[in-house]
Amino acid sequence: MKHYHGTPLGGTRESVARFVVAANRFFLVPYGRDEDLPIVADQSCGFCVDNGAFSAWKSGNPITNWQGYYNWCRDLQRNPRFDFAIIPDVIDGTEEQNKALFAEWFQRCKTERGIIEGAAVWHMHESVEYLDYLIRMGGRVLCIGSSGDHATPGTERWHERMA
Repeated sequence: MKHYHGTPLGGTRESVARFVVAANRFFLVPYGRDEDLPIVADQSCGFCVDNGAFSAWKSGNPITNWQGYYNWCRDLQRNPRFDFAIIPDVIDGTEEQNKALFAEWFQRCKTERGIIEGAAVWHMHESVEYLDYLIRMGGRVLCIGSSGDHATPGTERWHERMA
């Protein structure tokens, strides 16, 4: 299993470069906070990208137009260190909203190499049937997002849902 270190990384550019270059490190770069992307894309063992939906949602400005993210992913997937992109999602949305974004990924992220490798997000307030759908239809990686009554990781309610 790969462990992805989240960026942006703190410290000086020199300390970031030393950390990235260290052996066997993989990184997750969020859309809109890609200041570490040049060194990660050039020197890491590999990287994935996050759509930034959670940070945008927490700020009260959820993303409604994903075209910029799709274009960014299309450019990045050419990098040999690129692993996958997290497919856009609506944090507190309905299954229908997230299913529409999941389907949109396959329409908007076609390239000369095929569909960009994407990781769907299943939110813990969504049904197990929708989780089954994502497993059947999705790629090799699936993300789980804490949400709804299960929004706080580590609580009894969260552990019950995870079980």
